[in-house]
Amino acid sequence: MKYTPAVVLAVLSFLLASCAVEGKIYDLKELDEMPSVKGRRAGPIYPFELMKAGISGEAILRFVVDTQGHTRDIEVVETNHPSFGQAAAEAIAKWNYTPGKKDGAAVNARMQIPVGFTINR
Repeated sequence: MKYTPAVVLAVLSFLLASCAVEGKIYDLKELDEMPSVKGRRAGPIYPFELMKAGISGEAILRFVVDTQGHTRDIEVVETNHPSFGQAAAEAIAKWNYTPGKKDGAAVNARMQIPVGFTINR
């Protein structure tokens, strides 16, 4: 069966448009229901060298909670030490959520959170 270039282009355009909608990432303010944590959040492992040196800090991370509730596209926005950013990103990669919703459907949602590292003495 042969298809004209116009038919092929129309089908490809439709497929690309449907992927773009499904792949859209919403800001939290656009959602009807916010993503919520399922179970316990895995805590970050305090970097040993920073703990030994008595250094506290924070990492601010941005990530996407996808339609399945998994975290992805994790990026360190700001941190006072790269090791804090890496430890926080490794912890967030293990988190699971109930996905956010828009118009009753699960959607991809962008989140940003601080992760603190404090030495308790």
